Amino acid sequence: MIEDNGIGFNDANLASFCEAYSDRKIKRGGKGIGRITWLKAFSKAEVKSVYEKGKGRYCRSFTFTVDDENDPDCQVTTDERKTTVRLLDYLPEYRAKCPTGYDTIARRIIAHFLESFILANCPTIVLKDEYEATEESLNRYFKTKLELGRNSTTFQIDGNKFKIEHLCLAALPDTQHEIHYCACQRSVITHDLRELVPSARGHLLHSTNKPFVYAGYISGSLLESSVDELRGRFDIPDENSLF
Repeated sequence: MIEDNGIGFNDANLASFCEAYSDRKIKRGGKGIGRITWLKAFSKAEVKSVYEKGKGRYCRSFTFTVDDENDPDCQVTTDERKTTVRLLDYLPEYRAKCPTGYDTIARRIIAHFLESFILANCPTIVLKDEYEATEESLNRYFKTKLELGRNSTTFQIDGNKFKIEHLCLAALPDTQHEIHYCACQRSVITHDLRELVPSARGHLLHSTNKPFVYAGYISGSLLESSVDELRGRFDIPDENSLF
């Protein structure tokens, strides 16, 4: 379940949600089809949103499925502004490969949105696990438990400029050194660094005497312009590839 206190599913956002390809949030890196990927791993999603219109508040709720035949129910309410999305009926082929440990999930969320966590204006993101009875701000988790050091450099390949963020991240038993290729402030492709540097095995020791792994996050205009709609790959010819 995901909750936020944003503006919610007002008329404009609902209309955008119902479009197959919406460019409403393109300036923030949105591709307009993210909610369609929900139904690759879940059979349905339940949405409930309290939003403001004029001087009043309204609650809009609906179920999002492949058929998508349900009309949103809308009622006047006095509840606080909040949107809840429940992803239901996790499909077996995805459930079997999904991590379940809190630390692993926290690190993967942070890795996916790392550029947002680096920015000072990143919204507060809280991860709650009722099974492990754990609830923590991922912003604080990143600063106090994960990030041990950071530096950035720039470089060019065939006239294309790139930036790479070098991070030292506190090591867990199952973590490895990685390279992330990013676009739209998201990690799109991740490579185990051992694929590129065979000697990059095992954890390193930080100056604080804590074991760490290296994570490099590469971004640039070429990656921004060549990422596909699902942010799952880059349309860059193999014979002239960064990879």
